[in-house]
Parts: sequence; structure tokens; C-alpha cells
Amino acid sequence: MLNLPSPRYFPIERGLYEVAPGLKPLGTCSNDFDNGPSDSVVFQFDESFLAKRLEKLRARTENLAKYHAMGTLPAGVTLAAVKTIVDRLTTEWPGYFSWEPVGRILRCDLTGESLEFSPTGELLNGHESSVQPPYLNAFDALACQIPEDCALLLEGDGLGKTAMLHVCSPSHWAPEEKLGLSFLELHGPVPHFERIAKALPAIVDAMVNKGPFVRFVWSFVTDTRLNHHPVPPPGIEPASWTGRSFNPTLEVPFYLRIERQTTVPVPEAHASLFFIGLSFLSGAEIKASDRFRTQLISALHSMSPDARRYKGVEHCFDDLVGWLESR
Repeated sequence: MLNLPSPRYFPIERGLYEVAPGLKPLGTCSNDFDNGPSDSVVFQFDESFLAKRLEKLRARTENLAKYHAMGTLPAGVTLAAVKTIVDRLTTEWPGYFSWEPVGRILRCDLTGESLEFSPTGELLNGHESSVQPPYLNAFDALACQIPEDCALLLEGDGLGKTAMLHVCSPSHWAPEEKLGLSFLELHGPVPHFERIAKALPAIVDAMVNKGPFVRFVWSFVTDTRLNHHPVPPPGIEPASWTGRSFNPTLEVPFYLRIERQTTVPVPEAHASLFFIGLSFLSGAEIKASDRFRTQLISALHSMSPDARRYKGVEHCFDDLVGWLESR
């Protein structure tokens, strides 16, 4: 199966907490972990893939509507987006994915599934999979073949419109609430996002017509669970689900939850595909590196009170900095 090591990142640059577009050409790494060819692909298949797929299947079984939402798409968008994903998969990972053009079938060796599509890109054989509930549409099926969560953004009036989300590992936000929102509305909860609001038309244009691009986002957590939907599954206490209970007596009291976000243009459909890949860097490893430790402490001190609250460090800020500074 897959024995490729998971890529690792430390996306804190210049010791600052910044709210910025941060779009860089695909292939750009973040702070000196040499991940080799993995940095140059959209889909990062590695030893964590099966665990990430299992998390998606678990979320779908819990309540698919919490994690996947799609509006009515303009004609041609589904076909263009599906073709873009299939082309990427078969180009980046030809040993794991193959396309049969006559039958319009994508064969996925890692999952053992074959997905058949109509001439307009709709999924034809979702009911044939053993996955329950059955695949709802082409995006649902394709999202379960890749490690990343995904979304589809329409150019709209130049400010973007969220037309589809398949996010089974959200970071303290609810995917089902974001459908139909503009790019500005989507990021409304992010403190200081207004600083880049004037640049949104240019950002959306770049996502739709240029790229692919990559950017990195980090947040503070105290576990490595992938799914941090704000509403826990039935029977689980919210306090234990949140994943932000800092305990400085533990050997690893926190992790940086790192999102590698990639955008892939679908210009013929005036749209962009957006993928979110997850990795973690332990607090112990950060503390062991003078550079990482110094940069994180500096970034924490650069955060406003609103940013500290949003990132989940407000309640433990002094203890967290004290732990990082201690020897």
C-alpha cells in the first residue's frame, strides 16, 4: 500500500501572525522541511491516507449533511470540475488512478472503487459502492478517493461564491453553514480579514484563472483528531470534543494543526477548486528547535486579543508561552 511519509510543515514566517492571501505557486514549501516531490502535487497521498479516508466515511455515516453541501451549479460546471480532478489524479498518481475514456470510468486502486460518469460529469454508479450512505454525487465520490477536503468556488460577481463543500475534517467551523457565501462572507469570522477585503477581486481572479497556488494556515489544538466540527457527534461531550484543553504537564501538551490549502483553476467554468490537506507538528518538536520555538513565541505575542480568541489560545496564552520558554 502507501508507505510514503507524511509531509511536514511549519508555516510561521518572520515570527508573525498574519492575515494575508499568502498564495504562492504550487511547489512552494513552508519553512525548510524537505518534502521532495510531495510539495509539487495537489493531492498528497501518503501513509495517512487510509486514516483520513476512514474519517471521511465516519463523518458521512454520522450525518452527511453536516459535512457536504452543494447548490445548483450552472451548466458545464460539474463536468469541468470533475474533469479537472480526474486529470490531476491520473497525472500526479498514474500508479493509483486510471481513466477509461470510452466508458468514462475512473479506476481508483487505493480504494478498489470504479466511478462511472455521465457525459455531463454526473456520477452514474454511486449505489454500487459498499460505502454507506451511498455516494450522493460526483463530488462526494471523488472526495472519498483523496486525502484532502475540498470546495468549489464560483467567480460570481468577482467576490466568489461557495458552490460546493465536502469538508469532513473542519477546524472548528460548520461546513453546512457556508454554502452560497461569498469569499468575504466565508471569512467573516476571521479577525482582521477586512485588511485584505479590497484585494478580493484580484484574489478570486487568480484562483479562477491562474495557479495552481498553495498557502498555509495553522491553528492551536491539543489532540490530533481530524474532525473538529463545532457540533460533536451524538453521545460525545463538547468539552472533550473541542481539542483545546492545554495541560503543560504533558510531554506533548499541544500541536500545530496545519492546513495546506491548494487552489486549482477551472477557468472554462469560471470556477476554482480548493483543497485542504492536514498535518500536525507537535509542541515537543517545536520546543526542541530554537528557531521554531522562537518564531512561535514571537507570533503568539504578535496576535491581537481577537486573534488569540479565534485561534483558541486566549484561555491558556500565558501558560503556553511559559511552557515554550521553559527549559
